[in-house]
Amino acid sequence: ASSLLKSLTNDFKDCMKKARKWSGLTIEEIADIVKMEPRQVSRICAGEIKKTESVIRVLLAMKLPPIVTLKPYFSRNRSTPRASSSSSVFF
Repeated sequence: ASSLLKSLTNDFKDCMKKARKWSGLTIEEIADIVKMEPRQVSRICAGEIKKTESVIRVLLAMKLPPIVTLKPYFSRNRSTPRASSSSSVFF
């Protein structure tokens, strides 16, 4: 995990690509875990969808170490995360 953390940049798309490779999961497998369409997961990983809840769900599906999860989450944008109004944030 430390080598993964050291390889992460401030580029969200790059972080997500490296994290997904480390996790060994495909877009389809992540989509199945988080109950989303593969295209939506692909768009999240590409940085096209920046909704906090969606990004967190995908990161959790990858089962990354917590320290690694923070890097892509905070590199996606520099704004403060918004709280979700949903009562079922993760699954």
